[in-house]
Amino acid sequence: MDTLDHIDLKAHLFQTLSNPARLKILKALENGPLNVSKISMATGLNEAKTSNLLKQLSYAGLLVCTKHGRKRYYSLFNPCLIDWVNGASSFITANMAQKPLITLAA
Repeated sequence: MDTLDHIDLKAHLFQTLSNPARLKILKALENGPLNVSKISMATGLNEAKTSNLLKQLSYAGLLVCTKHGRKRYYSLFNPCLIDWVNGASSFITANMAQKPLITLAA
């Protein structure tokens, strides 16, 4: 049974994951730690935006940052997160099979 606190935490998690650029970053980190430059190249985002999004994901507790010399490397706090995010594809595919037109709420 969920308490109201847990519901709020879940809502915050979904809100954090609702940004496509943040999801791109998580996908880029699927195979292991990367620095800002590599994440930026993998996602097509500029480094300033990438840095900002990495801070948001770290603040939400989804990423870990380690320093090696002058560079910071980011990795998933819990690798099962990417499995869960990738699982959304299965949900979308199954949903589209039942209802071909999914419209996004504005």
